[in-house]
Amino acid sequence: NFNKVENSYGEHTLTSNKTYPKISLTDGYLIKPREYIVGKEVTFSFDIMYTEWDIPTEANITELWVGQRYGNPSWKSITKFNLPRVEKECILNEWYHFEGTMTIPEHESAEVPAEASIQFHNSNADVTASITFRMKNVKLEYGNKATDWTPAPEDIENELATNYYNKVETDAKFKVESDRITSTVSRVETVEK
Repeated sequence: NFNKVENSYGEHTLTSNKTYPKISLTDGYLIKPREYIVGKEVTFSFDIMYTEWDIPTEANITELWVGQRYGNPSWKSITKFNLPRVEKECILNEWYHFEGTMTIPEHESAEVPAEASIQFHNSNADVTASITFRMKNVKLEYGNKATDWTPAPEDIENELATNYYNKVETDAKFKVESDRITSTVSRVETVEK
């Protein structure tokens, strides 16, 4: 659900005027909220860059987070982490590496909805607040230490398959061109004899 800028990162803009704009990440999590092991630690890591931070001083940012949480009535965090803020934890137009660890809470009942998203909220209806950000190298893992980002196994398999088919196609084109050159050389030799 990101506007892809390059292969390595996605970009999105969220604008709030007493609204709750969000980016749904439901399909981005391999583990659903009630599938986590209760009491286990999870570590979330990613790189983020803000390219726009238009937050007037009158704005009141009450939500700026990424992750999973239960909905009403509990609003309990599952893997929810506050995003860094410009001028407090990071600088505009520079990549910032984030790492955070939390413990998986008790599961809520099946009647309580759950969501996975990036959310932003400015509670002051008199001003508009807007952010544009890029994210890459996103990784959520069990344990309390972030490890280096690696592509998902299915991404590696897809890349290997693509590279294989590209090589097969290139080899086939090379063979056709090689046969054409050999045929041309044979005709030249025949004419010269």
